[in-house]
Amino acid sequence: MADLRPELHPPQVDEKLQKQVGNLIEDVADTNKTMSEREKALADLNQLLKPEKPYDFSRFQEYWAAESLEDVVLKITRRIPDVDISHEELKTIMDKISKAENNDFYLDLLKKNFSYPNLSDLIYWPNQLGYDMDLPVEKMVDIIWEYEKKTKSN
Repeated sequence: MADLRPELHPPQVDEKLQKQVGNLIEDVADTNKTMSEREKALADLNQLLKPEKPYDFSRFQEYWAAESLEDVVLKITRRIPDVDISHEELKTIMDKISKAENNDFYLDLLKKNFSYPNLSDLIYWPNQLGYDMDLPVEKMVDIIWEYEKKTKSN
């Protein structure tokens, strides 16, 4: 397996930033606060993180129904690089996913950098796509790589 370049590893967690973002998310989602207070918290959050597309209330209202505050904070503070990934690096990343190493980061990294549709299904439920449920990592890599070659040549 290839060693991964530093930008292909999960970034270090900035605990101070995560605490600040968590507090702002709680303020945005807190229906006991005035609308003005919630709007200010949302504006502060967008100013702090500078996302490509500003967040709106719908992203944080009732987030707790599907995920923890810590997970939401991690997802929105973690920057996923837009980089070219080699075939060998793809093998290494897929191997890490198969071993449950930082799955969220690596899956987001692949989704951002590869156009293969149903990437999660290929990795976790290949039988939904007509493959054997025990599809080897090497075969998944080949499927993703071939798809990329086809779409880039068109």
